[in-house]
Amino acid sequence: MSTSDSSLLPFILQFAKKGFHLVDKLTRKKEQPKAYGFWKTVLIVLCGHIGVRPSKSRQVDFERANGVHVFAVAVIYFLFVIFSLIMLVNYIVK
Repeated sequence: MSTSDSSLLPFILQFAKKGFHLVDKLTRKKEQPKAYGFWKTVLIVLCGHIGVRPSKSRQVDFERANGVHVFAVAVIYFLFVIFSLIMLVNYIVK
């Protein structure tokens, strides 16, 4: 190893340590965010039905919402809408 190589070694080691530190920071940011609760999931489904959810919020929802919870709330909401329509038609017909 020449003298120029030995002077570069501390610089390379320092850069490697900082590089790994930056990689650790990036991987920590990519951790899963906290999942939405029940009422937030209901809000997502209602806003989706009305169609007032901005695309940026929709992307965050896809990342944070549990698909099974969204499906369950959507099914319950669907049954509620159908039941309400049946009740409305029965009320009008009488």
